[in-house]
Amino acid sequence: MSDAELQAFESAEASAPPEPGMRFPLRAMLLVTSGAALLAAVLGPAYRAAAPESRSSLLAFWLTLLGTLAAYLWFQWRGHTRRLALVGPIRFALQRPDLPNSSFLTIIFAWGLLLFSLLGAYIFTLELIRDRSEPGIFGPSYAGIVNGFLMVSALHFIYRPFVHVRPMLLGEHGIIVRRRVLLWESFRRASWHHLLPNWLMLYGSERAYAAAAPEALKADVEAFVRTKTRFEVDERKLAPGF
Repeated sequence: MSDAELQAFESAEASAPPEPGMRFPLRAMLLVTSGAALLAAVLGPAYRAAAPESRSSLLAFWLTLLGTLAAYLWFQWRGHTRRLALVGPIRFALQRPDLPNSSFLTIIFAWGLLLFSLLGAYIFTLELIRDRSEPGIFGPSYAGIVNGFLMVSALHFIYRPFVHVRPMLLGEHGIIVRRRVLLWESFRRASWHHLLPNWLMLYGSERAYAAAAPEALKADVEAFVRTKTRFEVDERKLAPGF
């Protein structure tokens, strides 16, 4: 294969839309391995410092806590892959300009809850290390589940603003917006906004969805949407988001 053919093949492969499936980006793998190494560096000395009769309790606490976090992450990943499978290959990723600002109190509450859960896990670990009796595994397991749910709640509220600012994904069978799958059959019509000509308006049965298309992609986006639903000129002078 010549250099020109190889370059054309690589560029076509890079521009092809990602297929849904089990894919792990390099950044995610680096985060997981770094987190595992940091956790091993922290829990290793704690396990060795604990009395032999309380080591099983320490393991039960941290295994249930980490299991709760792993279950939450798996649930989020499974939902993401299922949404990609439902909408088919992604053709366009458009920014959503009609997003409300995140509440400052919500952000403070989320980080405070995360700090509280981390502090609780630290204090409980110290108590287990100092405990010379045999507390069993049921109490620490229950504490690990409760602490894990607190961490999951904190991570959910921290992650929520980033989910809402994700772009609207236009696929072959539907769109993904705010972690919801809407098939093309659920839309009555589409148009460019009368006041903001770069805003693509998709009118569903319940509400309208807005997405900002770059000027260079506007013609391609319109041609694609025309194959999915009725596209018309918006003559109404409405406020943005309607």
